[in-house]
Amino acid sequence: MVIPAGNYLEVTHEGPISNLAPSYGEAYGVVFPQSGADLRGGPHLELYDAMLNPNADDYKMGILIPVK
Repeated sequence: MVIPAGNYLEVTHEGPISNLAPSYGEAYGVVFPQSGADLRGGPHLELYDAMLNPNADDYKMGILIPVK
């Protein structure tokens, strides 16, 4: 897979991965609009730490939104 070059707005999800949906709502519904950035083409990305337990209450991962 080739990851498109460019800028990404990163939002951190904290908590079990099963609770990821509200973090996407926050990322696209609050953080992104407040950033003043414009969306660009391309997929959003998720950044995982394979050394951590994704079911733990203190699990952290990144949601990366492609921006101009």
